[in-house]
Amino acid sequence: MRLPSIETLESAFPGKGKELRTLLESARAVREHPAAIKRREECFHPPSLLDQRLHALNAAAETYGVEYIAHRDDTYSDTYGLEYLNTGDTYTPTLMFDRARGLWRVCSWGDIVERFPNLYP
Repeated sequence: MRLPSIETLESAFPGKGKELRTLLESARAVREHPAAIKRREECFHPPSLLDQRLHALNAAAETYGVEYIAHRDDTYSDTYGLEYLNTGDTYTPTLMFDRARGLWRVCSWGDIVERFPNLYP
């Protein structure tokens, strides 16, 4: 899986690119992160590694939580939407996981939703 470079991460989150990249690359770093540990403790069922990773990334990036934008093909058991770190601004670049494509990217979620209005109603 191709991940955003440290430089790309730095452009959106100055001074945090290296730590964010480590969390994207290493399951161990995620499992040992205090935010992931806290997430596991607050869930009745064990959260997925992706869920833990997003919470660890949120803490490291100092954003305002993990958000989800539904995809038109989402069902109860299958999700294809966008999970992203809430920066507080629709058009500020952020770290996003595209579930439909299985890709991490740095961009604004507002640009994606505007570009593909039929996918994200």
